[in-house]
Amino acid sequence: MKRAFLTLLIILLSLQIVSAAEQKDQFSIEIEKVTDQIPAGGEAKFLIRVTNNANRQDIVQLTPGSLDIFPFSKFARAILIEPAIISLGYKETAEAEVSIRSLDDAESNKNHASTIEIKSLTSEYKSSATLNTFVISDKDLIQIVLKTPKLIIPGKLNTLEVILKNRGDVEFENLEFYLTSEVWKENEIISFEPNEEIKRYYEINLPPGTKSGEYNLVGRLYNAEELKGEGKVNFRVGRNADLKEKEDVEKGFLAEKIIIINLNEGNAPVESSFDYQAGFFTRLFTSVSPDAEVISGSYVWNFAVEPADDYIIEIDTDYKPGLLILIVLGSLFGLVVYVLSRGVRVKKRLFKIRSTGDEKEVKVMLHIKNRDNKEVHNVKVVDLLPSVVKPTGHYSTLVPDKIEQGIRGMRMIWTLETLAPGEERVLSYNAISDVAFVGDLRIPPASVQYFNRKAKFVLNKSNSVSLR
Repeated sequence: MKRAFLTLLIILLSLQIVSAAEQKDQFSIEIEKVTDQIPAGGEAKFLIRVTNNANRQDIVQLTPGSLDIFPFSKFARAILIEPAIISLGYKETAEAEVSIRSLDDAESNKNHASTIEIKSLTSEYKSSATLNTFVISDKDLIQIVLKTPKLIIPGKLNTLEVILKNRGDVEFENLEFYLTSEVWKENEIISFEPNEEIKRYYEINLPPGTKSGEYNLVGRLYNAEELKGEGKVNFRVGRNADLKEKEDVEKGFLAEKIIIINLNEGNAPVESSFDYQAGFFTRLFTSVSPDAEVISGSYVWNFAVEPADDYIIEIDTDYKPGLLILIVLGSLFGLVVYVLSRGVRVKKRLFKIRSTGDEKEVKVMLHIKNRDNKEVHNVKVVDLLPSVVKPTGHYSTLVPDKIEQGIRGMRMIWTLETLAPGEERVLSYNAISDVAFVGDLRIPPASVQYFNRKAKFVLNKSNSVSLR
């Protein structure tokens, strides 16, 4: 009586573990961010893709977390899910759009998490997805990026590129844009559509007497007197009195050659320096002339130029050798992947059905797939069982064409007349072992045998499995 009770308890626990494992893997959940950065009062959008991994049709319901909507949430005014109920067949994927409307006073410069509960209406499966939304401050609604030349020469035209990005889903009209520095300023009126990006170019022509050195340039956008965006950058003003500096850039495919000519048109020697920032990776593919010191990730030249003389710096960067290495390695990797992934493949899985004392009954599943783009004929599937494991005679799909008994075990053979490109077949049968053993019993791999379109014999083996 006691033994029967323990056996029943073990069976119930095994069924519960198998059921829990199946429920855990029943669905695959994928989240795509459509709009996850919004101003307070804006609307974030996400896509949730659900894939049914179970071998049956199911219905899934998506609902917002019970504490993730106002008044329980300080972030979300409303969460809409369309559709909220999804019907899925086996291996079918469907998606739902989630719209999160934030409160007007939601805390800015912070990520806010919203939970979407996902559950099956036909099973006990439950899960959840967390959607993170960043609320942008009103002062940062317009992103401002300032791009200045590395060196601005007084008395010459220098182009400033400004990129302005409206990060909100709101429209702005007649914003006041100001560009200011110690030596130059500009302003204009700009309007924005929701999420619009605008590029502006400005010509900077500094007076010839402008002192050389480092300067700050600040760009600010105002709606009336309210700041909507700010960007800052440093730029360098070069010498102009005696030493004329000219920079030529020759660009090619993954290559750039920079020639800096320092010409002394004055009447006295001039001491100067030039630095060119180049990280470790860039320096691997860069040669310079004349030789330079490397200080804090930059090439540095210190030089003196006599009157009517010049000092020429050449910086030659060529990434093509590195690209060639990557192409060769990538080609080799791709070739290996291609060779290993083609043809007919077989995967072997083992599921325990019951266990009573020394007797164990399992279900063996062979998953065969044609990964080639050609039809394959007369595919022979061979599965091996050790001598201590016997088939019960229950075959869920196809009965073997031949069963051969040997000294060390049994061999079962199926013949699949045709496998179309991408076609999959599943062969399954029950087996039983009533012999006690210690540890895991290794079950040999299955194999597929066939002749490919070049009349070459192909033999591919599956993975091995173990009976515990």
